[in-house]
Amino acid sequence: MRSLAVVFVLGFATVSHADTPRPRVEFVGNILVTGDELRAAIQDPFDDTGAFNQEILERDLLLVSAYYWDRGHATVKVHEPLITKSAITIEVQEGPTFTIDHVLVTGDPTMAQRAKHLAALRTRGGKLFSRSMIAADRERLSRYYEDRGYAYVNVLPLTKLDLTQRTITLTFEITRGKRTTVERVDFWNTSKLPDSAFTPALAIAAGERYSSTRLEAVKQALLATGVANVVVSTKRGSTDTQIIITYEVSD
Repeated sequence: MRSLAVVFVLGFATVSHADTPRPRVEFVGNILVTGDELRAAIQDPFDDTGAFNQEILERDLLLVSAYYWDRGHATVKVHEPLITKSAITIEVQEGPTFTIDHVLVTGDPTMAQRAKHLAALRTRGGKLFSRSMIAADRERLSRYYEDRGYAYVNVLPLTKLDLTQRTITLTFEITRGKRTTVERVDFWNTSKLPDSAFTPALAIAAGERYSSTRLEAVKQALLATGVANVVVSTKRGSTDTQIIITYEVSD
C-alpha cells in the first residue's frame, strides 16, 4: 500500500504521492467556454509538487466569474469547488449572454455634456455586456470631471437586467461635488538626488485647478529624472474646495 503524506504549512495542505499524476483544475457545466480557455484565465493553485494554495483558488473563482462577465454572461454562477487529492472540480452555470439595450448618464445638468459623455463611451446599445468595458467607461467619465476640477466626483454604474429580452440598461449616475483647486503641493525626497533635480518636473502650483491628468503628467516627469519610485497621494485641504497633493520620490 502506498503511503500518503499530508503536511500543513501556514494553512496550506501539501499532498504528495511519488507516482500520482500532477493534480489539475477541471470544469463542469461549461458549454460556451472550453475548459482550456478557463484554465488559461486562472493561476494553477497546484505547484509542481502538488501542493495546493487556497488563496490562489479563491482568486481563481473570481477570475472565472470575471471571464464570463466580459463575454456577456451577466448572471453566471461559479459554485464552490469539489477538492480531492487528484483534482479540483469547479461547476459553472453559464447562464445566457446579455447585450446592452441603451446607456444613460444622469446627474449631469446639461444635455450637451451628456451627449459628449455618451460619444466617449465604448459601451453602447447592441454591444455584448462586458464588466471590464463598463469599468473602463466609468474611469473615462471620472477622468473627464477630475480634469475639470471635480476632484471628488463619484461615478456609479447601475445595471438593470431584462431577463426575458436578455438585455441590460446601463446608467452612469454622476455626483460631481464642488470644483477643487490645489491648496499646496508637498514634496518628500528620500532618493540620492538633490531636491533641485526635481524642481522642473514639479510643474504644478497652489491655486491651480485640480486635474488628475496633470497629476499623472507630473508623476511621469519625476520618474524621468531616474528615480525608481514615485508615490502620489491627495487629501482634503482646509476647505471642501481645496486639495493637498503629495509627491514622494525614492530610489
